[in-house]
Amino acid sequence: MFHDIEILEDEIPVPRFDGDCRGLPTSWWFPERGEANTGTRKAVEICKTCPVLIECGEFANSYPKLHGIWGATTLRQRQRRRNQTK
Repeated sequence: MFHDIEILEDEIPVPRFDGDCRGLPTSWWFPERGEANTGTRKAVEICKTCPVLIECGEFANSYPKLHGIWGATTLRQRQRRRNQTK
């Protein structure tokens, strides 16, 4: 479930999910490109038990270049999955 829509760079409409990530440091989900950190690992662990995990992951899969942790996956992980299904 989500509240409203926010527009990110590249004109990507992002729903604001009622996820477990709300209120936590944004930097955990959006580290600098190529930089994994303790926050990133925490983000993935939080995502794994989130009630909107599936919706969030489906959203991320709709935008192949979407940066950050979405649905407990990194951009690189989502890219690998897409390449495996081709």
